[in-house]
Amino acid sequence: MGKTRGFYYSIDNINKVEDFGTYALAMYYVKQINASKGKKLLEATLSEAAYRFENELPSGGLDGLEDFEAHYVRSDLQEVIFFIENDLIPALNNETQNLLVKYGGRANFVDLYYTNPDYLIALGVDDDEFYMADPSSIAAFLLDLKDVFEYSLSVNKPCEVLVY
Repeated sequence: MGKTRGFYYSIDNINKVEDFGTYALAMYYVKQINASKGKKLLEATLSEAAYRFENELPSGGLDGLEDFEAHYVRSDLQEVIFFIENDLIPALNNETQNLLVKYGGRANFVDLYYTNPDYLIALGVDDDEFYMADPSSIAAFLLDLKDVFEYSLSVNKPCEVLVY
């Protein structure tokens, strides 16, 4: 049985939860499509405190245990929205198999993940996570994120993110 960790994101009355393994699998897939845009997408899902820690920046008084506002750069969010719409969803619609099958199963996926983790090292995933690996589930998750990012831009404030 997989871990019960989750990825939670929220803004105003929009609250979403995704299995952490599904989130990590999505971020790995995204990195395979376009690493530089994928990094911006991942950063948009990190808290500002986590972003600063991962990039060895001053904390600015933020505490990763209490401060959950996402890293927020308007131009990056706009780019990420277009990336999701124009690149990721079409790519996922063309996938013909479960992504864990594509990557050789859970254990092999974790090995691939850590072969060249680069910015994905921030997530720390293993094969005991729970994964929704069919392309339509990943697409639904990314479309939910896109909606949250669009709303975030419209109200000009970051969402909150938390891994628990």
